[in-house]
Amino acid sequence: MRRGLIVAYGLTSYILFVISVLWLIPFVGNVLVAKTVDIGPATPAAEAVVIDLFLILIFGVQHSGMARFAFKKRWTKIISLTIERSTYVFLSSLLLFFLLWQWRPLPLTIWHVEQAGVSVFLSSLFWAAWLLEIITWIPPHLDLFGLKQAFLAERYVAPPGRLRYSIGMSVSFP
Repeated sequence: MRRGLIVAYGLTSYILFVISVLWLIPFVGNVLVAKTVDIGPATPAAEAVVIDLFLILIFGVQHSGMARFAFKKRWTKIISLTIERSTYVFLSSLLLFFLLWQWRPLPLTIWHVEQAGVSVFLSSLFWAAWLLEIITWIPPHLDLFGLKQAFLAERYVAPPGRLRYSIGMSVSFP
């Protein structure tokens, strides 16, 4: 039973991550979704800045804080190493959902491009950057998002490498 719950938790965390990123892409690109970084409820500029900075702050503190070795060292005394990575992914995804849901667009234009060629170039750059981001998930993907840890539990062996992302775990990039 416990094994099944850990695997279900790992899968749930991963699914939340995928959905949150798939929502983030059109949100940032101002395409396909009703509420985006620039389109949403009318809010006075000062209020929008305060709310948006708060949302970025809570996401950033959690995302960066839980990634620190000192935090992980203490955290894994409370929760199992098997679900440590999945918990990080789960909480990061929930906070990203919250940020996307509560975001307040600024009621002013920061910058605008009217030249078609420049607009196409910038749009291509945007989509190429997301494609590059998604491609970089491939090498350590199952380790990075906690799926291998959840499925293999105590049998999990971290791949050798230089980039540490969890206590006793590291990832190598080809």
